[in-house]
Amino acid sequence: MFFGKKANNNDWKWTELLREESKSLLSEVLEKTKLHRAAYTSTDDIRTAQLWCAIIELKRDIENLRKDINNALEPFKKIIEYGEEEKRKAIEKIISSLIKESEEKEKTAKEITNSLLKI
Repeated sequence: MFFGKKANNNDWKWTELLREESKSLLSEVLEKTKLHRAAYTSTDDIRTAQLWCAIIELKRDIENLRKDINNALEPFKKIIEYGEEEKRKAIEKIISSLIKESEEKEKTAKEITNSLLKI
C-alpha cells in the first residue's frame, strides 16, 4: 500500500533508489500518518490527503522539538543571567574601590599640601 492505494510497480519503484535510512524515515512518517486514516480515506484524492496528514505529523514533531530545545536551554539562560549579574557586581566593586582609593589619595594630597603651606 502506498499513500492509501494499492501501489502498482511504477508507484513504488522510486523508493528502491532511496538509501536505507531514507526508506526507514519514510516508513516512520507513513506509520504516523495512519493516525489520520479516517480523514484521508474519506476523500476522493487519498494520496494528497495522506501527504497533508504527513505534513501535519512532521509539523507536530517540529513543534515538540522546539519545546524540548527551549526546555533544555532554560537552565543555560539562568546560568548566563546569574553570570551577568555576578559580572556586574564584580565590576561595580572594582570601580567603587578605585573611586575610594582615588578619593583617599586626593584627600591625603590635599592634607599634605595644606600642611606644607602652613610651614
